Amino acid sequence: MNRYAARGVMIVGSLLLAAVATACSASTPVAESSQAVSSETPANVLQFGPLYTVEDVPDPVVARTLEGAETTGAPAVSAEIRGYLVDWVIPSETGMAIKELAVMKDGTSYRLPSMMRPAAAFGQQAPARLEPESSAEARVREAAVAVAHEAVKDMAPQFSSATPVVFNYLVRINLADGTVVDVWVDPDVGGNRFFYDIVLERLDD
Repeated sequence: MNRYAARGVMIVGSLLLAAVATACSASTPVAESSQAVSSETPANVLQFGPLYTVEDVPDPVVARTLEGAETTGAPAVSAEIRGYLVDWVIPSETGMAIKELAVMKDGTSYRLPSMMRPAAAFGQQAPARLEPESSAEARVREAAVAVAHEAVKDMAPQFSSATPVVFNYLVRINLADGTVVDVWVDPDVGGNRFFYDIVLERLDD
Protein backbone atom coordinates (compact mmCIF):
# COMPACT_ATOMS: atom_id res chain seq x y z
CA MET A 1 0.00 0.00 0.00
CA ASN A 2 1.48 3.40 -0.98
CA ARG A 3 1.44 6.36 1.36
CA TYR A 4 -1.53 8.02 -0.43
CA ALA A 5 -3.71 4.93 -0.05
CA ALA A 6 -2.71 4.59 3.62
CA ARG A 7 -3.57 8.24 4.24
CA GLY A 8 -7.00 7.66 2.65
CA VAL A 9 -7.67 4.71 4.91
CA MET A 10 -6.72 6.77 7.95
CA ILE A 11 -9.04 9.63 6.95
CA VAL A 12 -11.99 7.26 6.39
CA GLY A 13 -11.31 5.56 9.73
CA SER A 14 -11.24 8.90 11.53
CA LEU A 15 -14.54 9.91 9.98
CA LEU A 16 -16.15 6.64 11.07
CA LEU A 17 -14.92 7.05 14.65
CA ALA A 18 -16.23 10.61 14.77
CA ALA A 19 -19.64 9.50 13.53
CA VAL A 20 -19.85 6.76 16.14
CA ALA A 21 -18.83 9.15 18.91
CA THR A 22 -21.40 11.70 17.77
CA ALA A 23 -24.17 9.09 17.73
CA CYS A 24 -23.27 7.88 21.22
CA SER A 25 -23.16 11.37 22.68
CA ALA A 26 -26.50 12.27 21.05
CA SER A 27 -28.19 9.19 22.53
CA THR A 28 -27.12 9.89 26.11
CA PRO A 29 -29.75 12.58 26.95
CA VAL A 30 -32.51 10.37 25.54
CA ALA A 31 -31.51 7.50 27.81
CA GLU A 32 -31.38 9.77 30.86
CA SER A 33 -34.77 11.27 30.02
CA SER A 34 -36.36 7.85 29.66
CA GLN A 35 -34.97 6.75 33.00
CA ALA A 36 -36.32 9.86 34.73
CA VAL A 37 -39.81 9.28 33.36
CA SER A 38 -39.86 5.59 34.27
CA SER A 39 -38.73 6.31 37.83
CA GLU A 40 -41.73 8.59 38.48
CA THR A 41 -43.75 5.82 40.09
CA PRO A 42 -46.44 6.15 42.80
CA ALA A 43 -43.99 4.68 45.32
CA ASN A 44 -41.73 7.68 44.75
CA VAL A 45 -44.58 10.20 44.83
CA LEU A 46 -46.59 8.93 47.80
CA GLN A 47 -44.78 10.46 50.74
CA PHE A 48 -45.23 13.25 53.26
CA GLY A 49 -43.77 16.70 52.74
CA PRO A 50 -42.74 19.30 51.95
CA LEU A 51 -42.42 20.76 55.42
CA TYR A 52 -42.65 24.56 55.48
CA THR A 53 -40.99 26.68 58.15
CA VAL A 54 -43.12 29.54 59.44
CA GLU A 55 -40.65 32.00 57.94
CA ASP A 56 -41.22 30.64 54.43
CA VAL A 57 -44.69 29.29 53.58
CA PRO A 58 -45.34 29.59 49.83
CA ASP A 59 -48.51 27.47 49.95
CA PRO A 60 -51.50 29.72 50.85
CA VAL A 61 -53.52 26.82 52.33
CA VAL A 62 -50.80 26.26 54.93
CA ALA A 63 -50.13 29.97 55.41
CA ARG A 64 -53.76 30.86 56.08
CA THR A 65 -54.18 27.85 58.39
CA LEU A 66 -51.22 29.06 60.42
CA GLU A 67 -52.86 32.47 60.69
CA GLY A 68 -56.21 31.21 61.96
CA ALA A 69 -55.63 27.92 63.78
CA GLU A 70 -55.63 27.59 67.56
CA THR A 71 -52.56 26.17 69.29
CA THR A 72 -51.56 25.39 72.85
CA GLY A 73 -49.71 28.68 73.24
CA ALA A 74 -46.32 27.43 72.10
CA PRO A 75 -45.13 29.16 68.92
CA ALA A 76 -45.45 27.32 65.63
CA VAL A 77 -42.18 26.40 63.93
CA SER A 78 -43.32 24.55 60.81
CA ALA A 79 -46.37 23.10 59.07
CA GLU A 80 -47.31 20.81 56.22
CA ILE A 81 -50.29 19.35 54.38
CA ARG A 82 -50.70 15.74 55.53
CA GLY A 83 -53.78 14.60 53.66
CA TYR A 84 -57.22 15.24 52.24
CA LEU A 85 -60.89 14.51 52.91
CA VAL A 86 -62.22 13.01 49.67
CA ASP A 87 -65.84 12.35 48.64
CA TRP A 88 -67.27 10.06 45.98
CA VAL A 89 -70.93 10.88 45.20
CA ILE A 90 -73.39 9.02 42.96
CA PRO A 91 -77.17 9.26 42.42
CA SER A 92 -79.35 6.99 44.53
CA GLU A 93 -83.05 6.28 45.06
CA THR A 94 -83.10 8.77 47.93
CA GLY A 95 -81.08 11.44 46.13
CA MET A 96 -77.36 10.85 46.53
CA ALA A 97 -75.07 8.17 47.97
CA ILE A 98 -71.66 9.10 49.31
CA LYS A 99 -68.40 7.36 50.07
CA GLU A 100 -65.93 9.40 52.04
CA LEU A 101 -62.34 8.77 53.09
CA ALA A 102 -59.50 10.65 54.71
CA VAL A 103 -56.58 10.08 52.36
CA MET A 104 -53.02 10.69 53.51
CA LYS A 105 -50.08 11.69 51.31
CA ASP A 106 -48.45 8.29 51.84
CA GLY A 107 -51.45 6.60 50.20
CA THR A 108 -53.12 5.28 53.37
CA SER A 109 -56.87 5.80 53.75
CA TYR A 110 -59.07 6.18 56.82
CA ARG A 111 -62.75 6.28 57.69
CA LEU A 112 -64.28 9.12 59.67
CA PRO A 113 -67.20 8.82 62.12
CA SER A 114 -70.21 10.42 60.42
CA MET A 115 -70.80 12.87 63.28
CA MET A 116 -67.28 14.26 62.97
CA ARG A 117 -67.33 15.14 59.30
CA PRO A 118 -65.37 18.38 58.78
CA ALA A 119 -66.25 18.92 55.11
CA ALA A 120 -68.62 21.49 53.65
CA ALA A 121 -72.37 20.76 53.80
CA PHE A 122 -73.34 17.52 52.08
CA GLY A 123 -74.32 17.97 48.45
CA GLN A 124 -72.67 21.34 48.00
CA GLN A 125 -69.75 22.04 45.71
CA ALA A 126 -66.28 21.99 47.23
CA PRO A 127 -64.65 25.44 47.43
CA ALA A 128 -61.78 26.13 45.05
CA ARG A 129 -58.32 25.56 46.47
CA LEU A 130 -56.25 28.60 47.31
CA GLU A 131 -53.57 29.13 44.68
CA PRO A 132 -50.80 28.78 43.85
CA GLU A 133 -50.43 25.05 44.37
CA SER A 134 -46.91 23.88 43.62
CA SER A 135 -46.31 21.06 41.16
CA ALA A 136 -44.94 18.93 44.03
CA GLU A 137 -48.12 19.40 46.08
CA ALA A 138 -50.35 18.73 43.07
CA ARG A 139 -48.43 15.60 42.11
CA VAL A 140 -48.71 13.93 45.52
CA ARG A 141 -52.37 14.95 45.90
CA GLU A 142 -53.28 13.42 42.55
CA ALA A 143 -51.33 10.24 43.31
CA ALA A 144 -52.87 9.80 46.77
CA VAL A 145 -56.41 10.35 45.49
CA ALA A 146 -55.80 7.91 42.62
CA VAL A 147 -54.71 5.19 45.05
CA ALA A 148 -57.77 5.86 47.22
CA HIS A 149 -60.01 5.68 44.16
CA GLU A 150 -58.73 2.17 43.44
CA ALA A 151 -59.52 1.19 47.05
CA VAL A 152 -63.04 2.59 46.72
CA LYS A 153 -63.59 0.70 43.46
CA ASP A 154 -62.64 -2.55 45.22
CA MET A 155 -64.86 -2.11 48.27
CA ALA A 156 -67.78 -0.31 46.61
CA PRO A 157 -67.79 -0.89 42.83
CA GLN A 158 -70.90 1.24 42.38
CA PHE A 159 -68.72 4.30 43.06
CA SER A 160 -66.23 3.44 40.31
CA SER A 161 -67.64 6.05 37.93
CA ALA A 162 -67.71 8.83 40.53
CA THR A 163 -65.10 11.56 40.32
CA PRO A 164 -63.30 11.95 43.67
CA VAL A 165 -63.52 15.49 45.05
CA VAL A 166 -61.24 16.97 47.74
CA PHE A 167 -63.39 18.76 50.32
CA ASN A 168 -60.80 19.36 53.04
CA TYR A 169 -57.08 19.54 53.69
CA LEU A 170 -55.39 18.21 56.80
CA VAL A 171 -52.69 20.62 57.92
CA ARG A 172 -50.27 19.62 60.67
CA ILE A 173 -48.67 22.41 62.69
CA ASN A 174 -45.47 21.60 64.59
CA LEU A 175 -44.95 23.62 67.75
CA ALA A 176 -41.76 24.68 69.51
CA ASP A 177 -42.53 22.47 72.53
CA GLY A 178 -42.53 19.34 70.34
CA THR A 179 -46.30 18.91 70.14
CA VAL A 180 -48.38 19.00 66.98
CA VAL A 181 -51.82 20.35 66.10
CA ASP A 182 -53.78 18.68 63.29
CA VAL A 183 -56.32 20.98 61.65
CA TRP A 184 -58.89 20.19 58.96
CA VAL A 185 -59.66 23.18 56.74
CA ASP A 186 -61.70 23.82 53.61
CA PRO A 187 -59.67 24.19 50.39
CA ASP A 188 -60.15 27.96 50.56
CA VAL A 189 -59.53 28.04 54.35
CA GLY A 190 -62.57 30.27 54.57
CA GLY A 191 -65.36 31.05 57.00
CA ASN A 192 -63.28 30.37 60.13
CA ARG A 193 -63.89 26.66 59.55
CA PHE A 194 -61.14 24.97 61.56
CA PHE A 195 -61.75 21.43 62.80
CA TYR A 196 -59.66 19.65 65.45
CA ASP A 197 -59.43 16.20 67.06
CA ILE A 198 -61.08 14.34 64.18
CA VAL A 199 -60.93 10.61 64.88
CA LEU A 200 -59.66 8.44 62.02
CA GLU A 201 -60.15 4.69 61.62
CA ARG A 202 -57.67 2.84 59.40
CA LEU A 203 -59.44 1.51 56.32
CA ASP A 204 -57.80 -1.92 56.44
CA ASP A 205 -58.44 -2.50 60.15
